[in-house]
Amino acid sequence: MERGRRNTLWAKYSRRDDGWMALEQHLTDAGDVARALWDEWLPQSAKSVIAESVGSETVAKKLAVFVVAGHDVGKASGAFQSLVPLLADRAYRAGWPEAAYGAEARALKHATVGAVSLFDWLDDKGVMPSEILTYVSVVAGHHGVFPSEEVFDRCAFLLRQDKAEWIEGRRRLWDDVAAFAGLEDPDWLDLPEGGLSESAQLVLTGFIVVCDWIASNEKLFPYPDMGADELVHEGCEARWNRALDELDFPRPWVAEAPADVSTLFGSRFDFPPGATPRPMQSDAAKHAEELSEPSLMLVEAPTGEGKTEAALAAAEVFAAKFGAGGVMVALPTQATSDAMFSRVLSWLSLAMGDGSRAVTALCHGKSAFNDEYRGLMRGAGAAVRGIGGEQSAAGDIEAHWWFRGRRQSVLANFTVGTIDQFLFAALKSRFVMLRHLGLAGKVVVLDEIHSADEYMSVYLDRALEWMGAHGVPVIALSATLSPARRCALLAAYRNGRELASGVPFEHRMRDTGLDDTREDESFPLITSISRGTPQSVHPERSGRSSTVELEFIGDDLRDRVNRVAEEAAAGGCVVVVCNTVGRAQAMYDALRAELGWQPGEIRLLHSRFMEVDRRQREKELQELVGKRGRRPNRLIVVATQVIEQSLDVDFDLMVTDLAPVDLLIQRMGRLHRHEGRTRPATMATPRMLVAGVTTATGEVPEFPRGSEAVYGRALLLRTVAALDAHREGGALSVNSPGDVAQLVRATYADDPVVPKGWEEDWAAAESRREEQLAEKRKAADMYAVDRPHPRSGEASLLGWNDVNTGEEVHGVAQVRDIDDSLEVVLVREDAGRLLSMPHLPRRANEYVDLASGIDDDLALQVARCTASIAGWQLRDRNGRDVFDDLISELERRHIPCWEASRWLKGQLVMPLDERGEFTFRGIVFRYDDELGMTVEKPVAE
Repeated sequence: MERGRRNTLWAKYSRRDDGWMALEQHLTDAGDVARALWDEWLPQSAKSVIAESVGSETVAKKLAVFVVAGHDVGKASGAFQSLVPLLADRAYRAGWPEAAYGAEARALKHATVGAVSLFDWLDDKGVMPSEILTYVSVVAGHHGVFPSEEVFDRCAFLLRQDKAEWIEGRRRLWDDVAAFAGLEDPDWLDLPEGGLSESAQLVLTGFIVVCDWIASNEKLFPYPDMGADELVHEGCEARWNRALDELDFPRPWVAEAPADVSTLFGSRFDFPPGATPRPMQSDAAKHAEELSEPSLMLVEAPTGEGKTEAALAAAEVFAAKFGAGGVMVALPTQATSDAMFSRVLSWLSLAMGDGSRAVTALCHGKSAFNDEYRGLMRGAGAAVRGIGGEQSAAGDIEAHWWFRGRRQSVLANFTVGTIDQFLFAALKSRFVMLRHLGLAGKVVVLDEIHSADEYMSVYLDRALEWMGAHGVPVIALSATLSPARRCALLAAYRNGRELASGVPFEHRMRDTGLDDTREDESFPLITSISRGTPQSVHPERSGRSSTVELEFIGDDLRDRVNRVAEEAAAGGCVVVVCNTVGRAQAMYDALRAELGWQPGEIRLLHSRFMEVDRRQREKELQELVGKRGRRPNRLIVVATQVIEQSLDVDFDLMVTDLAPVDLLIQRMGRLHRHEGRTRPATMATPRMLVAGVTTATGEVPEFPRGSEAVYGRALLLRTVAALDAHREGGALSVNSPGDVAQLVRATYADDPVVPKGWEEDWAAAESRREEQLAEKRKAADMYAVDRPHPRSGEASLLGWNDVNTGEEVHGVAQVRDIDDSLEVVLVREDAGRLLSMPHLPRRANEYVDLASGIDDDLALQVARCTASIAGWQLRDRNGRDVFDDLISELERRHIPCWEASRWLKGQLVMPLDERGEFTFRGIVFRYDDELGMTVEKPVAE
């Protein structure tokens, strides 16, 4: 087939100006991008996933270029070409036959057409059919979803009836693509038996997506003016060089093995002169040096012991050993991620070599509002040169424009984000292969893994299996991990490693070493596993020790207020931790009324403040009781769990609602956290006053409904029982690290000791807990990807993440274990016009509904005024759910000019009257500068 006729086939079309790009031009562009990114962007560890599957890195590169350059061969079909009649006529005039599929054309998606044609092409080369499917799946999935085998087979059936010109045209394109990639016929028969591993399929598919998106960027690869007789390849080298200069990707991070562990810590972290790492820290880094293959390392140590520094040091060692090109750090919340982002940037600035660049991404839904992250952003065409150009003279960290998208951010060298960003690797979702590509090139650090996080165990364990299969080193940190969860995490990672390496089934079904690990009560403790038996390291205790005295104080609001007032009379910094926003708001109101202190001496922090207000409150709190805070003479902070998870703060006394024991221990870490503080004499000893539980001698404890809704009655009962059993002579205290392992073990034991008289209530609570966990596991199994298959199984990924949009949305909610909630942007309504909120630090009281539009800075400030409303609060006076009705009402009030704003497009607006209220079906939504969002539900009729 002459090239001129082939050049009449189109791949890209612009409705704006009828511009188009020839199919061969796009395939060539994509192949050129693949060569460049393989050589200068893809981390060694990601390359190794493919190379281990095909026998060598040389063949791996050729295969990567081949599938990228051939990803859109399926567009050489009548079904695709007919999508643009103007261009279809051009092809028909050149001799291509018209499409004749009728209604069946919808079944001929070009990605699947390309995969079917590749199947036939490889079949002609003598490759085994079961192996062929592992190669064609990467082409079939390049639009984010691997089609099912049924869809693939239906497409294959239809294409068997295709016109000969189309069949021959696709075959010749594959011939050209193979020649372009340097693959010859014998190469296919020399490939190892079994085809591509599932890990290699995922990484290759993700690589295709990246190269395709870049080659499809019209600014980087403009549509040429092409006549039918022009040669596609003319001037291509200059074309892709110019594009890659503009793209300006950095090369992967190349970590260097440290010469000495003590030197490593001293050169990376803010250690005082002459200070040395704690035993746990140095042992973690040394153990990483000793491991001969990628592993999961669990680091269990008390809060404040320096686990984060230990993890980053070990990550640097792992990266040097196994070729990782970056690090991902995942944490429980957006606030913890924001705080960690600064710490990772500080470490990274010292870990980078001279003249190197690093791309970083903050990965959570509110990252664009983080000033530090936005300060790292540059536009396309930044001055610092990467691929295709000279590097800068000094190390440079940036938030590169290409990696800021929701799907691309995981591909940045260094990412910090919420734990769900890691768990999504286990979720059936579109473009999940991009997440696997990004993770395959990194060391993963999972911070603050707790035993109470039972809901996410299915996704966490499944994601760890895949990390094991990919050979991704993972470091998980915890101050409070139960033996059962420790063993489950280790078993999941080991299963993935052994499946990927072909360990026989009967060998994988053993519990070698896990029973010993389950019985290990050491604390601190470092445990690692790859294949086979886990290894344990028992670091010496650092000498840091704290003992917290506990006292149960009941749950009457007036009694709690009086006790706090009594304790705070002599000054000091007191924190009151509540399990729900409503309890926190009620406590704050009662304390203000009782004490009459000056503004700012009693503060409230929870998740129902507007984004701008919450960030400001967290900032002020850090300035007061943070590590370098200006500590006031007296302060009371009323907060929800955000205080336990997010902030490096220090209090003299804590009053807290009862929570599962591991979270109580986590909260204790905010007591007397920083050394060298002057404290009131009455608070010289760390004390925790426990509310949120009502007990009487011999009776079963009662808990607030909100606490039971958050944690479940069973875990709260287990915690009270474990603490009661821990008493000595009536007194109750918890030593860290001495008592931590024993308390966590007792609370989460398979056969806990049930206090006398509690049996019936205990059994009912446990039954409900098991029912809820079973429901969550069942739901998770519906949305979770399959676990890795044995390496010898010749398993293709067809159908692996076949999911529709609605199922994906439900799956995301499952990963986050969240009920429906509604996020709205608050504005003020005045005389029929809408204005920005009056207390914004910048751009307050400005019109936001102008027909002429809203400027970018004002839109950003308005977007900071987001607030969330829990779905359970949205019921009218008859108890009917009005969630969807409220959305419809708010959509009706949409502001047209917002649709042109990158910050406000698609947002729901809630206009507040002069009292700060919005009423719907009798429900009053009120935003108060002091209390945040409150929802007053109507009285039932």
